[in-house]
Amino acid sequence: MKKTYVVHVLSAFGEEGRVAVDRLHDGIVQLYSFCPPDLLKHPLVVCSPLHASPTEPLSVKLGSPVFCATAKSAAVEVEKKTAKSECFVELCVDGTFRVVSLGDAEIDLSEFAALSIIYRFEHDTDRIIFEGYDEFVPKVHSSLKSSFARPTYSSLEEVFADYTETAANSQCRILAPVWEEGVDGPRLVLVNRPESIMRNSLSQALSMMLGGEASVRPEQNVDETKPVDIRVEWHGSDASALIEIKWLGRSTAKPTTETGSPYRDYGVARAREGSKQLADYMDRNLKGERRIKPKGYHVVFDARRNNIGGPTDRVTKSDGLHFLSDEIEYIPNHSEIRDDFGPYVRFFMRPRESHFKAV
Repeated sequence: MKKTYVVHVLSAFGEEGRVAVDRLHDGIVQLYSFCPPDLLKHPLVVCSPLHASPTEPLSVKLGSPVFCATAKSAAVEVEKKTAKSECFVELCVDGTFRVVSLGDAEIDLSEFAALSIIYRFEHDTDRIIFEGYDEFVPKVHSSLKSSFARPTYSSLEEVFADYTETAANSQCRILAPVWEEGVDGPRLVLVNRPESIMRNSLSQALSMMLGGEASVRPEQNVDETKPVDIRVEWHGSDASALIEIKWLGRSTAKPTTETGSPYRDYGVARAREGSKQLADYMDRNLKGERRIKPKGYHVVFDARRNNIGGPTDRVTKSDGLHFLSDEIEYIPNHSEIRDDFGPYVRFFMRPRESHFKAV
């Protein structure tokens, strides 16, 4: 990755440029380990000067920089400042940081480019800028927000996308027993209490697809009374995620005196309840455990069918796929109004088409 621009740095600045670009690379990686780029709401500029003294930093030209002795404390300032506006970070030669909020002001990077190696992150793109050079850094992987950061939330969302087909056809061996009459039956009615099967299947998929990037732990307590289905923690990063799982459709159940029905049915209200429950989890998140709040993901396994009877009945194709494209409307939509809530995820679990009845 560095080779695309380091040759130009050496040509422009010689050995001083090599030292500055190494400092820049290390500083960005450190900042992103404590504040993943997924959390940045506004652009970030990181500047590695060639000659500036820590007692006379270049960043004083932009305002009153906040002195930060460590990358972690600098990341705290970056997260706070980028929540409102563009942020400028100067990497000083003594290993300290200076952080300035730029507000609505537009800065002329060319002034700093003559004296520094500059990095700019905006709209999920990395740029390297210095005198006579201004180029984007190619992505080393599509799941990365930045090529200087470990994959976190974007890689998790990529796993969800890949798992969609697995859930649709119950292809996973762990997920296959979730159906009454088995995976080769009609796939109309779920077994009693299918939550643990779904959780274990998704947990395995996350563990396998995230590889050594993260640890995946099923059923973790957010506090002493509130368990969440899955917790994901990325290695070498303060980033983590809480995943709440709900299922929709019909499952077998012990008959009750109230209904006498051998089935339990859940619809959209159940999904909305899960969304509210996860939002409550996020509010209850243990403070002080990690500086960065976890990001919440609400996952729905959707096994709804129209005009359904028992597990061995036949339904028409129209009834079996009635909810295939029926996206759930969440009120309120926490993924739109909260920074710590990821996009909603729905896995539609398809019936076996070979069991459809003729119309």
